[in-house]
Amino acid sequence: MNQQKQIALGYSDGDIGTDSIDPFTSKLGGQPQWLDETSSIPGQSLAVCGQCNSTMVLLAQTYAPLDNSPYDRVLYIWACNRRKCTGKPGAASV
Repeated sequence: MNQQKQIALGYSDGDIGTDSIDPFTSKLGGQPQWLDETSSIPGQSLAVCGQCNSTMVLLAQTYAPLDNSPYDRVLYIWACNRRKCTGKPGAASV
């Protein structure tokens, strides 16, 4: 059975200058901007590689609002940049 999956790719459309302090700005890399810096910042263990225990880098931060919801949502995608960890379990986190 031959099933093909569709993949949607996004591309950076330009430099946004310095790291934006607006958590609703989607971006590639840089430092994370948390929705609420006073209460629910995740622990550092979220960004530790499960293969080599190194700190992972922020690959992308994406504002992803929920339809018909009063809540905001931002997805943070972390990945280890060591070649030996590429594609292995625990080398990325969302």
